[in-house]
Amino acid sequence: MKLSKSPRIQEALESMGIRDYFDVLEHLPRDYADFTPTRETELDHKARLVVTGKVAGSATFARHGRVTLIRFPFYTHAGHFFKVIAFNRPYLMKTLVQNEVYTLVGSYDRNKMEVDMVTIVKGEMPEDERIKPVYSLPNSLENYMFIRLVAKAFDATMGEIFNVIPLTLKEKYRLLDRYDALRKLHQPKSLEDVYQGLRVLKYEECLLFSLKTQLIREENKVLIKD
Repeated sequence: MKLSKSPRIQEALESMGIRDYFDVLEHLPRDYADFTPTRETELDHKARLVVTGKVAGSATFARHGRVTLIRFPFYTHAGHFFKVIAFNRPYLMKTLVQNEVYTLVGSYDRNKMEVDMVTIVKGEMPEDERIKPVYSLPNSLENYMFIRLVAKAFDATMGEIFNVIPLTLKEKYRLLDRYDALRKLHQPKSLEDVYQGLRVLKYEECLLFSLKTQLIREENKVLIKD
């Protein structure tokens, strides 16, 4: 089954052992990027900072050996000003636009009174899109490409993903359906969604391990009797 018209992307998926849309959904995120806004004042040294605002002036470029430094001013919607430094991101000189709205993620350097940029995304993140999945992928396959493929996979497999956990146990422990659990893991609206999705898959894993162990024990009993 071909999942992409691009030979490069198709080859990358096959190298990951992904052959169909079910395989796509079984390839879970390795991490999540959290764009939930943080406080902007009284920051500790190395505190994580997530703010929305505008690039307030021209970016400057400097090179020190193999290291490139991009510096630019950032003015948040809440009215706070930060000096931002980005290491080895020369492309920012072409992509950053003054007075455009961005969501900035960084680490606050209290000693230098500036922000070490981790990432910057154009626009303000909608509240229900602030948790972004991050996947382990080959270099030829970008994260955003896989996110699009995941969306297609949910449409293609709707009604075809069945529960592993028996209904009685699912109700007893208030577990989600498997389809809903996978959706919360791939398309979370909050970290609570991630937690609820993982509960289902972890319980599945424990249940299957317990059943396999019990089966092996029963087979051993038969062998001993023989």
